[in-house]
Amino acid sequence: MAVRVLEHYAQRYEQNFSMVAGDEKLADRLIIQSFGGEMVRGMLTKLEFDLTGGFLADAKVIGRRLTSNAAAYAGEIRAGERNLI
Repeated sequence: MAVRVLEHYAQRYEQNFSMVAGDEKLADRLIIQSFGGEMVRGMLTKLEFDLTGGFLADAKVIGRRLTSNAAAYAGEIRAGERNLI
């Protein structure tokens, strides 16, 4: 059991970034591209808005790296897009 828990948390990926605020809400599931170029599927866990800087949002996504590009486009909404792929 301890090995399974360790493996689960070893796959955890957390990314903080700034974005132009859109229709995203807390707890939305989305797929983003990490700063390293990997695709990450995760949950939006933090949104802090800065209305003086042009409606920017500081966001935090916690999830896991996707192992293949095919899994990234299986009916998920990608961050920054408003349609289903």
